[in-house]
Amino acid sequence: MAAMATDRTLAQSCYSAVYPDGEASDFVNYLFSELGAVEWPIAFDEMEEEQFEAIGQPFLPSNVTVSLSQRKQPNSKEIVLVADDESRSILVSGYLEASNDIVFEDQWSLGTAQASEATHQLCQSNLEMGISPLSPGE
Repeated sequence: MAAMATDRTLAQSCYSAVYPDGEASDFVNYLFSELGAVEWPIAFDEMEEEQFEAIGQPFLPSNVTVSLSQRKQPNSKEIVLVADDESRSILVSGYLEASNDIVFEDQWSLGTAQASEATHQLCQSNLEMGISPLSPGE
């Protein structure tokens, strides 16, 4: 998921179209919206994992849960994303199943790339169809 915050990916993401001057908190919230969720590199089965690997694309295994701000699924492997607007980064904590001990920590810098014109058009179409760029509860 770290690749989602890079300039290369942001140039093709609706995040940059919806939040051209967005902060890290906007990005993290966007990831949990209907519009952002379709951009996640999730492998739903072994065949998809093989396809991701064949093209050298990192992916999120289907047995890992991703949560906003705090651990919510203690009975599964989980990654928790917390925005840090001051440093324009996303703080990441990883947990193993049935444990509240952090086994992985990282910090991803949020890129600054702007969406291409083609991406703007695609995103506008999605917004017109009613796909929300807001995370639930926002």
